[in-house]
Amino acid sequence: MITIKRHEKFQLIIKFAGANKVAIGTLAGAILLTALVFFADFAEIETLVYLTAYLLASYPVLVQAGKNIFRGKIFDENFLMTIATLGAILIGEYPEAIAVMVFYRIGEFFEDYAIERSKSSLSQLLQLQPERAWLKRDSNWIEVVPAEVRKGSRLLIKPGEKIPLDGIVVAGNSFLNTAALTGEAKLQPIKRGSQVLSGSLNQENAFEIETTQDYADSTLTKILKLVTEASNKKTTTEKFITRFASKYTPLVVLGAIIIALVPLLFGAADSQEWFRRALVFLVIACPCALVLSVPLSYFSALGAAAKQQILVRGSDSLDKLSRIQTVAFDKTGTLTQGKFQIVKIETTAEFASEQILRFAATLERQSNHPLARSITLASQAAKQELLQRLICVKLPVRVLVGQ
Repeated sequence: MITIKRHEKFQLIIKFAGANKVAIGTLAGAILLTALVFFADFAEIETLVYLTAYLLASYPVLVQAGKNIFRGKIFDENFLMTIATLGAILIGEYPEAIAVMVFYRIGEFFEDYAIERSKSSLSQLLQLQPERAWLKRDSNWIEVVPAEVRKGSRLLIKPGEKIPLDGIVVAGNSFLNTAALTGEAKLQPIKRGSQVLSGSLNQENAFEIETTQDYADSTLTKILKLVTEASNKKTTTEKFITRFASKYTPLVVLGAIIIALVPLLFGAADSQEWFRRALVFLVIACPCALVLSVPLSYFSALGAAAKQQILVRGSDSLDKLSRIQTVAFDKTGTLTQGKFQIVKIETTAEFASEQILRFAATLERQSNHPLARSITLASQAAKQELLQRLICVKLPVRVLVGQ
């Protein structure tokens, strides 16, 4: 049986492959053409087949290198890969040129897939966002998109729905689940005059609010924007790597020129061999792995945190977390799940514990409170049949009475 997690991963792979079908197709074509040269007789058109395979494998790198040159950003990994592989072609080492580009492109695919997985985890946070709001217009409640609601509007929050915008309760009372925002599992009571935050889940009764913020300025919108933009903020480490690569790459090119030319000045006979060594030096000294791996590691970390419902303010916050020595937690909803269990029932001589549990479960059967759920679950585990004619009355002191 395929688990839900594996199914989601499979769906992500299919989506990624579909979005990159042209790139994957050209790369597969390059590999196939190169393999055919080894297993079939293409003596007359061997060079043409190799060049076709090279272009299929390298065209994104060549195009990007050309664009960067026109923008004045000459010395980057695309430039190094281009001159190294073109040099290999000039000395007739077609398979090596193709192999370098193929492996580089495969590495890019893995990088893009890792980023896509992180984006997928981040995008799951958007499910916190309500898709609709009930707006009062004249004397009617109409369904609208939350982004259309303005400050000062009147909204109806129905049981089981999330609050779309920050506001103040103007009518009604209820209990809110704010775990998605605060991690607190305990339900928060609200009444007229209470401040409520967008993203909170209404667990009990319908109530009305007057919005105090526009949609773009509401708490949940700001949180989601903060998380989704976190990967764009470079840390000190990333900035250093960028500066390092801008200085390092020209030195690599200079080193390759020295390797190719200096031996000839001292009478080296095999110029082609030194040219080959210069090209090898260019490829192995290319800083692309370093430049790509640092931001990718941060992005993957943000995605992994989002997958566990952990909101990290940005990459710089991850650096600060690595230096933390002591952590203080609150208990409920952090170290515990806020899910209660009945472990003991104190009884009197008049009632047995099974009767008390049955009465309590009957009274609490329609409540979503964590303590009420623990009572009903205990009754279900005992396979009790609840009373059908018990009338429940809620008193102002939050005591439930049945008769």
